[in-house]
Amino acid sequence: MCTRPWRRGQAGVTLWELLSALFIVSIAIAGVVQIYAVTTEANADPLLRKQALMVAEAMLEEVTLQAFSAPAAGYNGGKRALFDHVAAYNGYTVTGIRNADGVAVPGLEAYRVAVRVTHPAAAIGGIAADQIWVVTVTVSDGMNQPTVLTGYRFNYG
Repeated sequence: MCTRPWRRGQAGVTLWELLSALFIVSIAIAGVVQIYAVTTEANADPLLRKQALMVAEAMLEEVTLQAFSAPAAGYNGGKRALFDHVAAYNGYTVTGIRNADGVAVPGLEAYRVAVRVTHPAAAIGGIAADQIWVVTVTVSDGMNQPTVLTGYRFNYG
């Protein structure tokens, strides 16, 4: 009669297998935590960028809708509500977003707006450079990230 020695099956995991599994899981968790940290850190950034873009678009539209040149008694002073032509906005800067009447917009106190109005270096599409305004609006958000928009105002008259 042939008898086989009784063999026991494995009843658990070895220390080496346990340490290997813990190492792999810890690397995976570290990766997830790092992605979560980056996402959380940048979470407010899109809101600031969107607000800055909206402010820049509004200011660019306000400037480009003005008359091309100054009326006979044009205004070049510092009060934005009285600006009556594109070039009057040149050099306009303000910290804290305000509407055209100077009323502060709550929550946007840290934003800064700067407007520059110049003529291009050369004619564009057959229109002389002195008949074109290049309007550049720069808005810096609360984290000092600039948003720059450029538009053109042509004198069609």
